[in-house]
Amino acid sequence: MMSDYLNIISLIIELFSKERFRHPRIFNRLIVGIIFIFLLIYFYVFGWITSQDRTVMIILFSLIFLYAFIAYKAVNGPIGLSRMKLNEIESVIEQGLSWNRDDLFSKMPIYFIDFTEIYKYKTLQARYFIERNDFKKAYEIYNSIDERKLFKNEMKKLYQNKAFTLIYLGNISKADELLETVKEEKDPIYLMLKSIIFENAGNIDTASKYLQKALNNIPGDDSEINIKFLVYNNFGRIRRIEGNDIDTIYYYGKSVELAKKQKNKQLLHVSYQNLIHSYLLQGEYDKVNEYFEEYQEFIDINILNDLIELYNFIIELDSQKLDFNSLRKNVVDGYFKLRDKIDGIKRLCFDVNALRFMFNANIDLDNVLEEINKNIECYFSIKMPDKYFCFKEIIQVLKGVINYSYYQKFYPLYQKIFIYMRDLALSDIENYIDSLKDYEVNERCKLETEKTFLIKYYNKTYDFNKIYKNMIDIKDIYGNNGMFIDMIEMDLNIVDECFYACRYVEEHNEPLNKIIEHLKLAEDNVPKIKNHPKANEFNLRLAYYFLGLGDKIKAKYYFDKFEVSGVAIANYAFWLQGYYNILKLNL
Repeated sequence: MMSDYLNIISLIIELFSKERFRHPRIFNRLIVGIIFIFLLIYFYVFGWITSQDRTVMIILFSLIFLYAFIAYKAVNGPIGLSRMKLNEIESVIEQGLSWNRDDLFSKMPIYFIDFTEIYKYKTLQARYFIERNDFKKAYEIYNSIDERKLFKNEMKKLYQNKAFTLIYLGNISKADELLETVKEEKDPIYLMLKSIIFENAGNIDTASKYLQKALNNIPGDDSEINIKFLVYNNFGRIRRIEGNDIDTIYYYGKSVELAKKQKNKQLLHVSYQNLIHSYLLQGEYDKVNEYFEEYQEFIDINILNDLIELYNFIIELDSQKLDFNSLRKNVVDGYFKLRDKIDGIKRLCFDVNALRFMFNANIDLDNVLEEINKNIECYFSIKMPDKYFCFKEIIQVLKGVINYSYYQKFYPLYQKIFIYMRDLALSDIENYIDSLKDYEVNERCKLETEKTFLIKYYNKTYDFNKIYKNMIDIKDIYGNNGMFIDMIEMDLNIVDECFYACRYVEEHNEPLNKIIEHLKLAEDNVPKIKNHPKANEFNLRLAYYFLGLGDKIKAKYYFDKFEVSGVAIANYAFWLQGYYNILKLNL
């Protein structure tokens, strides 16, 4: 009998010597199981249970085996009621209902006690916030997960998810560091994320090579549809940047087929819109109509995000086709159909976005301005930075129309916002920047750029040197974080600022020299990003600035590159449309 005990103890020691069995998710369950077994042996030794009590023995052994089975299943994921609840939440997200359900993650169910349940809940919660474009919140949720309780594969996925959110937050160097800790040369997600990092760094060729490797390593079957979708979609996008229309259409088409199998709304929106837009740029209007009809079949008018995606896409198509009558009609229809489905702060922000759309499309602004004017006090209760950006959009539009007699009735609204922008906006921005985490690089640079805007337009004196230094610092931050395309944009912004400064600075040579310096930097770097979507805008701006320097040959060269892209100017901001019109008149 003693030798049997020693054998059992020896087996237990051997179990705990293995790393897997010492893992927190297994260790506690294993201890409980061992206690059950020892209790059974104890009862047997002291005669409380005998070999004659077969029914009792069968029940006890059945309970031990049942516990072992449940413990094994629970180690790897949620079970029972928890699993059903988590599947229900996941279904809500996949149906595209994230924007309809503000309360989806308001409170975690009290019966979520086990780590696997909490872990799954948090990963879904992060995914929910990503779909709502709140990458900061998603990253904070990923950070709250106890990494000590994760298995190796789960740790890899968590780090990849963190890296993905960090890329969007602008801390690309930190994203790269995280990926290197879980480096796996044949993992398609690792390869795809590395590709995005190289693309942001302006290294399109290396980005393409990484995506080709990702493509070569995706599963042959449909066991990992989401992974295949991401790789196909991103490969189609990088091939579009490289100018290969055949590959672009092929891989976007593959993405559509996978999205239809998965029936995930977000994947359907992304894939169909990419494919339709690509056919439109190639002038294949029959294909545009065919796939647009298919796309509409998946739209549910009761789902807010479906309607927003649909109307935004219709407006984009109208802009590309230069069908301004249809554009104006759809902007107005979309505004009235969507507005009633939105409430609270989201409605206030929606009105401001609609105002900008209507202004760009040269539509009567009376209805939306009346709504904004009626609710103006509510805008002051919106949290930063949304409060500032709402006021900036409103006043920029009002500046464009306030001199028309019809819109003079909104002059008190203009004055109220002007006072905020002049007296309060800068301190609001500075306080908000102070509250940002170090990984929120994009947000910080965006708000630092807004500070220069306020210093420029709402200060009594124009301080060119201060503005220039701020812009150089922002460009440097972009560079340190591997954001090459943003660096190019900042060079062009500096050029724009220097042209403005020539009107106010007595010594014109200083801003003029800086124009030449930064224009040369941008001109040298734009070709490196090939046909990236931002390249079209950059080419248009290069053309405008060279025209400003009197170099019509270069202006014509870059203007022609913009025209050849096939992207209609109506897709761009109003100020870029102004640049385009000046170029059209002078070239």
